[in-house]
Amino acid sequence: MSESNGKHQEHGGATGPAKGGKSMSGIFLSSRNLYLMLGGAAGTLALKALAKKSDLWRPAAVGAVKEGIAFKEWVATRLETFKEDVEDLVAEAAVAYQTEEAADSDFAEKEREILEKMAKFIDERLAEVGGKKGA
Repeated sequence: MSESNGKHQEHGGATGPAKGGKSMSGIFLSSRNLYLMLGGAAGTLALKALAKKSDLWRPAAVGAVKEGIAFKEWVATRLETFKEDVEDLVAEAAVAYQTEEAADSDFAEKEREILEKMAKFIDERLAEVGGKKGA
């Protein structure tokens, strides 16, 4: 069973000594935990060494960040241009659609007028032909 602080295990479960860790006076350290602690210590030492040499790496870091900002601005400009191009394309397509609809509407109106005139002409001819037969 585990103690309430979780540092010691009596039965050696999945995280116990049977998995390659070592138990020393009630504290269990696995290889993974040991490597994690060593990595953290190495990182801390590296940061301290870099802090002492900041006059060497700081200009390079500032330059890299400056280039990152310039790249961000370049991408934002390109995206804005692309967005404007797409908006222009959509507006142009909408105008073309509306023009086509208006032309189709005009065509349909003219077609209806022609058909009405033809129907009237046919009715007049039929009336003339019917009147001639009755006379």
